[in-house]
Amino acid sequence: MVVFDNTVFCLTLHPDAKPPSGVARAKDRIEYLLETLRDNGETVIIPTPVLAEFLVFAGADAPDYLIKIRESSLFRIEPFDERAAIELADMELAERSKGNKRGSATQSEWQKVKFDRQIIAIAKANSASVVYSDDPGVVAHGKDCGVSVLGLADLPLPPSKQELLAFEGEKNESEKDIPIQALESGPADVRGSDNGPTADQAGTEAAEAAKAAAASATPSYQEVGMPQEASAAPVPEEETSLRKLVRLMEQCQGDTFEVLGAGAAGRLANWQRYENDQQALHRFICERLLVSRENGHLLEKRGRLSLEAIVVRELPELFGPDEIEIAKATLAGIL
Repeated sequence: MVVFDNTVFCLTLHPDAKPPSGVARAKDRIEYLLETLRDNGETVIIPTPVLAEFLVFAGADAPDYLIKIRESSLFRIEPFDERAAIELADMELAERSKGNKRGSATQSEWQKVKFDRQIIAIAKANSASVVYSDDPGVVAHGKDCGVSVLGLADLPLPPSKQELLAFEGEKNESEKDIPIQALESGPADVRGSDNGPTADQAGTEAAEAAKAAAASATPSYQEVGMPQEASAAPVPEEETSLRKLVRLMEQCQGDTFEVLGAGAAGRLANWQRYENDQQALHRFICERLLVSRENGHLLEKRGRLSLEAIVVRELPELFGPDEIEIAKATLAGIL
């Protein structure tokens, strides 16, 4: 649950709304915010004082906008009711006890203070997680009572297509497959286990040549995490759980971009922060399973890879029964 103040709400709906000066690409920020809120299944509360301001701004078009707002699945109009009145009274009493009834909004007219506090009170009464506002008074009152307030400049810009596709670049040299033919150029059976003969044991010139050819095209033992004494000749590295998970996440992000667009893929891209920490990446995936579940179902319908498919089919051994059941339900369309 979040709350929109007048500036953000006007920019959301009205083409003539002007963003505050000094905020680059305000419309893009708003559109990306709306996409994020929809994907996360959030509800946007429009306090009745904000609605009144917007309808005045809309003028003759106000009735049409009111119909659109009422029919929207994203917006919900909330009045200044009994719960909000109690919240406002608590706010004012707390500031009066400190000797300044205006709180942090010291420069605001008293009527403006009461108006702005109504917005914060409605947010508190509905347990909103954040208020989006560029009004200094709303920001000040939110700070006074511990309500998070974010302005347009705090909103992220949508990621560019180039940023989203960056992960599709060439593999790092250390991740290239080892050319098998380099290990097959001589009669000696060169192996990476303790059971097979090593190149030293074989003592043949062909095995030494194979070792040199493979070494020129493969990572060092330290790079692939193998002890130096394991074998004299490198062998293809077995894919670890983390590496497989990272590979699957790259594919999932690419499929998400193609099917669901830049917004959904951009939010999923946060997994890259944890690509070197399997436990943290596991937590990220488990948290994402609980939001935007319709995205996972849509990817499944299109035959693409989703987080849910990774959990159920690709790496179920990394996840618990609860996560697997949630993922199965999503894939089946039980949202």
